[in-house]
Amino acid sequence: MRTVVVIGGGFSGTLAALHLVRAGTHVVLVEPNSSPGRGVAYSPPTHDFLLNVPAGRMSAWSDRAGDFLQWLQHSDPFADAATFAPRAAYGDYLAHLLAGERANPRLDVVRDRAIDLKRHRTGFTVTLAAGGQLRCGGVVLALGNAPPRPLPASHAAGRHDKVLDHPLADLRSLAPDTDATVGIAGTGLTALDIIMWLEQRGHRGRIVAVSRRGLTPIPHTLTAPAALPQLPDALLRRPTVRRLLRWLRETGLHLAAAGVAPCRAVDALRPVTAQLWQDMTPEERRRFCRHVRPYWDVNRHRSPPALNRLLVNGIAAGRIEVRAARILGWEPHPDRGVRLTLQPREDPARVDVEDVDWLVNCTGPERDVTRQTDPLVGALLDKGLVTPDPLGLGIRTGARGEVLDRDGTVVPGAFAIGPWRVAGLWESSAVPELRGQAATVAAALAESAAQDMADLRGQPGPDRIIAPCTVHPVRPVVRMRTVVPGP
Repeated sequence: MRTVVVIGGGFSGTLAALHLVRAGTHVVLVEPNSSPGRGVAYSPPTHDFLLNVPAGRMSAWSDRAGDFLQWLQHSDPFADAATFAPRAAYGDYLAHLLAGERANPRLDVVRDRAIDLKRHRTGFTVTLAAGGQLRCGGVVLALGNAPPRPLPASHAAGRHDKVLDHPLADLRSLAPDTDATVGIAGTGLTALDIIMWLEQRGHRGRIVAVSRRGLTPIPHTLTAPAALPQLPDALLRRPTVRRLLRWLRETGLHLAAAGVAPCRAVDALRPVTAQLWQDMTPEERRRFCRHVRPYWDVNRHRSPPALNRLLVNGIAAGRIEVRAARILGWEPHPDRGVRLTLQPREDPARVDVEDVDWLVNCTGPERDVTRQTDPLVGALLDKGLVTPDPLGLGIRTGARGEVLDRDGTVVPGAFAIGPWRVAGLWESSAVPELRGQAATVAAALAESAAQDMADLRGQPGPDRIIAPCTVHPVRPVVRMRTVVPGP
């Protein structure tokens, strides 16, 4: 039986493993966390963090649209398709799906971290941090989102116990006094999570959120669907940033006139977003990232209404300030925790100073693999098994997620899934896209395995697990607690 090792047990890795098992493949899922299936995004230490997509659109299966909602209603009978469920609940759902395969002999889970990958004639060898190795015929890189890039600091600053560079992983360390001033680098969805975390713990001090443009996510609105203008042929034939923006503006006005939120224009592009991105020239992609990406993100990745109300009320009360500025650096302050040096967007020649007691890095995951610190990523780069995207958006991949080496050649049996495919697809972080990628990769590996077996003409396969690797069975998952209904 051919073995495929899936590296990473978050949403992408879990779905890839489940699809592969159901395709008849033996899968070893490698995940360092004690509860595979959740990943960082869906294992927050609180139920205060909400999904930013309604429950009715969060099924893990493309052919069972209501699967997550039905599961959620077992513990929260008041939940409906418009409920913004806790992210921790969604993590429980994914762990539940994985636990459902615990008796399947084709699935093994290794609680360890992959630190190296070697390619050989019959497949790959995955080296684990604890010293074990896995020999396999195929591998799926589902490494998820990397921590944010560290904030610029003075040479003498180094690390500081009041500066959190990985907020979701280090969240329990964020325990400011009630009246402390908290600085947040970034004004996106993670920043809203931090504001919610502070609010639920009685913090009433000042919050200063800083990003280069000072943009915050647009909230979800429950509005009736409207007819959308057809995409012009010129945009489809030769997509440019100028043509794309023109269509989005015109469509936004059309939607607003029909009483629909203009941000829904971005949703209309979902079926063709990947194709538009792939058809753009490298220069147009660079122009998009530099000038359009921040505006795209706040329209595309919208916030739950409850989080938006919290932000709006805090701004109205004067407790939350959103500033458009570049963070030039930070340094320890003798009387306060951290001193920030800012360059205001409205006056780049000016330099402002902001003293805060805590500083939380919510600038988003590091997409540039050459800047990531994961040992496995470094090993892949050193061996030339992956090719970094020139825009720093992950790695180069083929149409089905095949990994391309430094020569641009497909690495047989190696696939990437999730955020590492942003470079080729642009949309590669939402549930619909990821579940499609998981199904595609599983089908490709199953086809490859069938071909290999045909070539071997009945001879036993070469793949095996090499000691001293310890394989842990998937444990049953404790049911989630009652979920508070969404707004």
